[in-house]
Amino acid sequence: MPFPFRLLCDLLERLERNARRSSSIGKIQERDTILVWFNKHNAIIPRRGPEAVTFLSCLFPERRPDRIFGLQERQVEGIIQRAQCLGSSRMKELQRWKTSGGLDFASSVERVMSTTDCESRAGPEVRLQRFPG
Repeated sequence: MPFPFRLLCDLLERLERNARRSSSIGKIQERDTILVWFNKHNAIIPRRGPEAVTFLSCLFPERRPDRIFGLQERQVEGIIQRAQCLGSSRMKELQRWKTSGGLDFASSVERVMSTTDCESRAGPEVRLQRFPG
């Protein structure tokens, strides 16, 4: 069964909070955060097959020799539109990167995300899965 994406996000958010504190005990807190998280979710962490590869790819994307650079901005736009339920006005805002002198793609995404409702929506839980390709 694919690993719940929200649990991975929880780990990354905790690590980010620790990094923002930038205290002298930061490395110890970082290590403890990781250990506690892995111990808590040990039973559901995938260890074999495509689910394990996907899980590790999310943790260590820089180690993948075949990182998905093949995803073009247009494809990512569609993914963001579906995931955030963006309407036509938000999509136009997102697509501003295409105009000359406009923002780059990442900045457009950041801008739209900062103005998009971030409340949870009812629906199926997001899980890690492999992208075909």
